[in-house]
Amino acid sequence: PGENLSTDDPRLEYGRWGYLESHEYRMYNTYDVHFYASWALLDLYPGLEVSLQLDFLDSVEREDKQSWPELYAGNTPYRKKKYSVPHDLGDPEEEPFLKVNSYNIHDVSEWRDLNLKLVIQVWRDIKHLNNKDGEFLLQRGIPICRKLMEVAATWDKDGDGLIENSGWPDQTFDSWVMSGTSAYCGGLYLAAMAGMAEMEDMQGNEHQWVDELEKGKAS
Repeated sequence: PGENLSTDDPRLEYGRWGYLESHEYRMYNTYDVHFYASWALLDLYPGLEVSLQLDFLDSVEREDKQSWPELYAGNTPYRKKKYSVPHDLGDPEEEPFLKVNSYNIHDVSEWRDLNLKLVIQVWRDIKHLNNKDGEFLLQRGIPICRKLMEVAATWDKDGDGLIENSGWPDQTFDSWVMSGTSAYCGGLYLAAMAGMAEMEDMQGNEHQWVDELEKGKAS
């Protein structure tokens, strides 16, 4: 989708870009593992990195109510829930960039790491992109990152400032069961709060993220 891009959107200069996870995971821009590959893309081709991030930010606000049976538990959630980061931007045999979330092993809207990985990467990319692209990403990203963090906060079931895993493979290691507070997802949550604090400061906004971060670190 490109018809509604603003005139200063970096994608008009850099285009759209996608890469497949592997020959058996035929999905574009699989985000949980892009988290690890993204440093190389940002370093070598920063325009492609900002283009990819903007595509994911756009996808967060969309909802696809197609029934999407998950293989792990047999439930039938929506294919894409609003205010969740999709696992991927689609299968080449469907309509990639429009029909997202081709992955169907789990309901990834409940994965504990995807929302946080987007917040962290947006924060990092703003600091490394040129001023024009970084400012555009900040303006576009921060309201969406706030929504993602609101969802993530609902996973802090005991109110101690750290999210909990739910007792099923609710993160990128999709056959590993995690329960309660984990170093992996808890650490991502702390990093995402630190990122939110700095991004809000960049805009001169009042925020609660420093207090929330200290609460989580104490736990």
